[in-house]
Amino acid sequence: MSKQHDTFKGSVADELSSAGQSPRWQATTAAVLAIFVACVAAYFNSFPGQFVYDDITFIPNNPVVTLGPWSGLNSNRPIIGLAFSLNYYFSEKSPWDYHLTNMLIHFLAATVLFGIIRRTLGLPRMPAMLSDHAAILAGAIAILWAVHPLQTESVTFIMQRCESLMGLFFMLTIYCMIRAGLSESPVLWSLGAVVSFILGAGCKETIITAPIIVLLYDMIFLAPVRRLAGAGKGGLVGSAASALRKGWVFYSGLILSGVVIAAIAHRRIAQILARAGGETANKSDFSPLNYAMTQFKALWHYLALTFWPAGLCLDYLWPVAKSFGEVWPYAIGIGLLLILTLILLWRRPTWGFLGLWFFINLAPRSGFYPRPDVVVEHRMYLPLAAVIAAAVLGLYLAGVWLARRLGGGEKPLRIALIVGSACWGAAVIALIARTAVRNADYHSEVGIWRATVAVSPNNYRAHNNLGRALIQRASIGISHQDMLNDLNEAIKQFAISIEIKPQPEVYKNISVAFIGRAQPEAAASALLEGIRKFPEFKDLYFWLRNAMEKLDKTGKNAECFAEIMDFLQRLAAIQPRNAFARHALAFGWMVSGDDQKAAVEYRAAYQIAGPNVDIMRDLAWLLATSRDESVRNGKEAVELAEAACRMVENSFRTPENMARMSDLRGIFSLCMDVLGAAYAEAGMFDRAVEAAQNAISLARDTKITLMIPDYLERLKLYKQNRPYRQSVKPGKTASMPATAK
Repeated sequence: MSKQHDTFKGSVADELSSAGQSPRWQATTAAVLAIFVACVAAYFNSFPGQFVYDDITFIPNNPVVTLGPWSGLNSNRPIIGLAFSLNYYFSEKSPWDYHLTNMLIHFLAATVLFGIIRRTLGLPRMPAMLSDHAAILAGAIAILWAVHPLQTESVTFIMQRCESLMGLFFMLTIYCMIRAGLSESPVLWSLGAVVSFILGAGCKETIITAPIIVLLYDMIFLAPVRRLAGAGKGGLVGSAASALRKGWVFYSGLILSGVVIAAIAHRRIAQILARAGGETANKSDFSPLNYAMTQFKALWHYLALTFWPAGLCLDYLWPVAKSFGEVWPYAIGIGLLLILTLILLWRRPTWGFLGLWFFINLAPRSGFYPRPDVVVEHRMYLPLAAVIAAAVLGLYLAGVWLARRLGGGEKPLRIALIVGSACWGAAVIALIARTAVRNADYHSEVGIWRATVAVSPNNYRAHNNLGRALIQRASIGISHQDMLNDLNEAIKQFAISIEIKPQPEVYKNISVAFIGRAQPEAAASALLEGIRKFPEFKDLYFWLRNAMEKLDKTGKNAECFAEIMDFLQRLAAIQPRNAFARHALAFGWMVSGDDQKAAVEYRAAYQIAGPNVDIMRDLAWLLATSRDESVRNGKEAVELAEAACRMVENSFRTPENMARMSDLRGIFSLCMDVLGAAYAEAGMFDRAVEAAQNAISLARDTKITLMIPDYLERLKLYKQNRPYRQSVKPGKTASMPATAK
């Protein structure tokens, strides 16, 4: 063994044993404790936060999460699904447990980041002014990263555990690779890196960049260590060859896993874009070139938030750049940063690595591959580490240089350290305070959307979401006046959203608010306006039927009801293949007592739409319960109701419907109620009783208690071998099964 190799081995041995030496062990322990205290201080007030936005759909209302402690493994992101299903198993719908878990994940990620920086600064050939204070500097960087308000979207927004847990495994991959590169027995550490990478892929596909970062780290930081032992050549090419030759099994595992992850990510993003609505679905707006141009300004926005984290926003609805002229100043700035990164990579590779960490981690979502949202703060979870590390290390080295220029003695250096520590402490306190303020926005749906519209007042989507949150709060209002206040404000928010950019769903939502205020006429008016603009949006017809059912047909709303019927008849004449309009028209005839015209329109809608649960259920109800004997047909009603029930049951097994299982069970309850009425009309009363009991059970399971009195009334008739009949009186509505939406 050569003397040079002995030197290398001694350096590595010293590095590996340094953690066991008392002073460095104490510094490391103190730093980890400080990181934990900082995380608790920053995120303790996040624990009262509720489920907001996507949290509601994908956690408490998601059977993939709620079926059992291991059920989440069946989700598209199995590690995230498992984490949420374990949370649900222990605490069900108590958000504090989820928030605590998110904070602990973030603390672990910050601790691993500390380990990466400490070991990097302690590598041979690193300047003594850095290696001598590696633990302190690493702790300072990790704490700033942990408490930065820009991280709140990844930590406080429960659903973005996808980002923070992926970030944890990303950094574990890097850390294990460092340990493998400095170990005489690297197999276990290499295996740990590959396993961490695979686990991270089960959290989020953007971990695909990890193998590139690993290779670059190996080339820039570990290759010089190998060259001390005569085990590698100089230069970037030689360093790359040395890295690949030494760890070919390790890199093969990462690359193979990366190919699989890339394929999964491509399919997943394509599905997201296909499902997305509005501007996201507009391919001309979201071409790869338009998206990439927009990212120039987005990257500057991220950097600005790093140094001045005010105006954080959950939903920016960032406009897409249509031409290069809109973004050229930002493009020049980003281009200069890229050039600086490449120059540093050539002249000062350790500094160039920080720039590469920033750009490479953002590349999958801030490059040419269009994503539904142009600007999202959680994308900075990993890149933020590079910006903070560059700032802290740069300021530290500048302070040391200035102290030496002022005299070179101990006193200037001590003053520089005191001033630097005071500035760092002030920054930490300020960031913790700002993070706590941001956490408070996540305490409720209303709070987070109020904060969003305050930052982005022209965001029609945010105004709509604020209105929806207010309707939800109104449903559980403490007093009747609170309910009215929330509904009034919701209507104002929906009106703003429509003024900015009319969207079909907003007309539906404003109708819900008007119905909550017992103003079905205003609801119907809004829905008619929506249908005129968006005649193909079927939900508008659903809620129009709901409003029609609540109108007084011969009283003060008679004129409104007549206007609706006239509109639907004209629309059906102009668009005879519009199944939704024909369905709504049939409903109108039925609730007004003309079952024969209703039957004609229902059959026309069914013929046009084909198998459709809503149409089949309503037609079966009419055929089973009509007062007009010439309309009733028990056999056909049973066939339609059974087919509707089968369709809903089959929907339970469809992966894309798993997140709306509660809605599906409510619809199944309605179908079972109709099936009971159909069996009774056909004389099969035992089956009618069984179907009615199933409907009641499903209604109780889904907390749809308003249905239960009607169900019980019908069950009583079936037990007496009597069918159910609609009761239509002048000015009243035909008795219909309740609707769920």
